[in-house]
Amino acid sequence: MSHPPSLSHSLSRRRLLAGTGTLAAAATGLVTGCSPEGAPGTTQTKAKSGTITWWDQFLPKEKLERSFFSKFHADGGPKVDYTVYNPNEQGRALQLAKQSKQMPDVFTLAGLQTAAIALQEGGWFQPLADPDAIVKNLPAGTIVEGLHRFDGKLYSFPLGTFRMYVTLPWGNRSLLDKADIDVDDGPQSFDDFRAKVRRAQQKTGTPGLLLNLAFLPRMANFVHDLAQNAGFPGGAGMEYATGAYNYHHQAYLDALDFLLSFQKDKLLLPASSQLDARKGRARWVAGDAVWFVDGPFNAGVVKTDYAAFVDKLAVTQLPTAEGDDPVVTNGPLGGDLWISADSPYVEECSTLLAQFTSEEFRIGQAEAMDGGPIDLSVVPDSDAHPTFKQCCAWYEQFGKLAPSAVARNPEVARVDAKAKDVKPDLGAIVQGAFSGDVTDLPAALKKLSDDSERSREAAIKAAGSKVGTDAWAFPDWVRGQDYTSR
Repeated sequence: MSHPPSLSHSLSRRRLLAGTGTLAAAATGLVTGCSPEGAPGTTQTKAKSGTITWWDQFLPKEKLERSFFSKFHADGGPKVDYTVYNPNEQGRALQLAKQSKQMPDVFTLAGLQTAAIALQEGGWFQPLADPDAIVKNLPAGTIVEGLHRFDGKLYSFPLGTFRMYVTLPWGNRSLLDKADIDVDDGPQSFDDFRAKVRRAQQKTGTPGLLLNLAFLPRMANFVHDLAQNAGFPGGAGMEYATGAYNYHHQAYLDALDFLLSFQKDKLLLPASSQLDARKGRARWVAGDAVWFVDGPFNAGVVKTDYAAFVDKLAVTQLPTAEGDDPVVTNGPLGGDLWISADSPYVEECSTLLAQFTSEEFRIGQAEAMDGGPIDLSVVPDSDAHPTFKQCCAWYEQFGKLAPSAVARNPEVARVDAKAKDVKPDLGAIVQGAFSGDVTDLPAALKKLSDDSERSREAAIKAAGSKVGTDAWAFPDWVRGQDYTSR
């Protein structure tokens, strides 16, 4: 299936839901998916074709997933027409598919910057047919009402671990050796890493760092992780103790100053402004930069697309302001794969998805080196590359579970469904700071905090909810510990 051209990196909630039509129209069971030839079909013709369409962005797991699809078909299930998207493009592809009534049967939400519950209320999904077959294989507490289950019905589940974070500096070992830079697995400060980048550029004549500045959600992830390790007492711009938005906290300014310093010191590959993760990785593998910031899946994509480069992989810890061990706190992960509301294959898709909760799949996931699997204990004895194993060891040690307002009170999810996009968001502010369009960062971040507060208040009112802003407050949260109370 061909990809629509000129796809944008993300979608606003208003534009996204505009493509869904009314709930009544979404419930009529109109055409979804594509025929194997990619032409529009109907539920009737699609059922005759015997093909499930499946879209995700999991490039490192492509071979693994195809092996499960082949076995599923050999055992009597439908064929699977599988498309792997650039995560920076899939959201726009899904919007176009929704508008043209050609939705895939199974898909991820990559690129859709919208709460799953809003999409569920907009008629995008249908529940899994046999939830017990899935839940029994998941760690206790994984499924959260308002994230995976709506009105008591299970719609999706996470494949990966909440302990994972994506802000890891990956180095080209050949160039690092040339610069006589020793890559170890110990902690490093902002200044330590900046010095490594400067030395690498000076000794090799190659730009020191590449950032995927055209991938706005990923850049926002980087800043969130760095801010947490510069003293921010919360996550995603919200202080856990009070529930207040505080993007203008000094830690966010310090994190942004750290990233911007590479451009200021002429250590950043100038083309970074035009590059998303996949395009940036291709340039990095080609030797256009020494360092590249990415998640653990970098190892998997390199193995898949640039096998000759695997032996050059090196990875270091997330830098922290003072060189302490990092702590990254994330809430429960949302669902990964969802079944289209109009798919005629809900039972078959559910059976196939249940196989993705098996130990066989998790070991394969580790060896494919995509994200860290939901059970990290399968990684050490797998055949994954040492750098991926190192990433997952860090996650076990430094990744922590954050408080979740939705997990404590599912009514919060109804508020999330009514929330409007705040623009410019953090990713756009980061991009603007690098381009020079944002010249007053403290003011831009303060506005983002204020606009986020107003958006939440408006969403509470629109939902007709009785929850107050204290629903997001967790005064008993302690940094460096899993939050297990609800």
